Amino acid sequence: MIFNNKIIVITGASSGIGEATAKYFAEKGAIIFAMARREAKLIELCKNISEGGGKAHYYTVDVSIRNEVELAISDIISKYQRIDILINNAGYGHFADVGESSIDILENLMQVNYFGSIYATKAVLPFMKTQKSGSIIAISSIVGLLAFPNFAGYSASKFAMRAFFTALYHEVKSDGIHVGVIYPSGTATEFFDDPSFNRRSKFQIYRLQPVIDVVKAIELSIVAKKPELVRPRQMRLASWFINTFFYFLRPIMAYLNPRSDET
Repeated sequence: MIFNNKIIVITGASSGIGEATAKYFAEKGAIIFAMARREAKLIELCKNISEGGGKAHYYTVDVSIRNEVELAISDIISKYQRIDILINNAGYGHFADVGESSIDILENLMQVNYFGSIYATKAVLPFMKTQKSGSIIAISSIVGLLAFPNFAGYSASKFAMRAFFTALYHEVKSDGIHVGVIYPSGTATEFFDDPSFNRRSKFQIYRLQPVIDVVKAIELSIVAKKPELVRPRQMRLASWFINTFFYFLRPIMAYLNPRSDET
């Protein structure tokens, strides 16, 4: 099996895409190192994996704190002398217009979503270059391709991820390292539980894709060395269409703004 005994590090593994990814690859024989802030959730995850015959360990880490990420990665490498796959999944969203978004929120979105993925990537990169192999996966978002009203802070952090990991893909390909970016649309996770999403009016997610669809995209990126994957697939065409014909679609974008029904 291609993932048997592979060392896989997953950030944001306590719930949602990260949790599902950890369980999925553990079933395929990988050794999972789960990272997140919520220790109780991580303990439960590792217990579930262990009871299913898999192998999992956890580190209570806040990815926005560089030292915590570096210490965890260093500890894994000291024990196993390698890391085969890093999945940068940690992140959260916030739904509010720029005027209502505090500087603290905007900074934290960038710190967790963007810099958190950079800290982990920079920590594993020297070791992957030494071993001449490895995969680094970044979980961006469809709003990393399209900027929607009330997602300015979140979207900016995901656009930044796209730029960073696309450049990195070209830089390390010759070192035997694969870099892939996944762009999920609305997914059935805890993401929309954030209280900021309660104020949505016209902007509604009518159908959330199953989390397994995103997990399978991660697997495909690793196995087939795909640099970019959008899920669901039809959103790739939608993103191209909106970016190409944005001038004509501005009225639609305005309609998506909940504040537009207040005028």
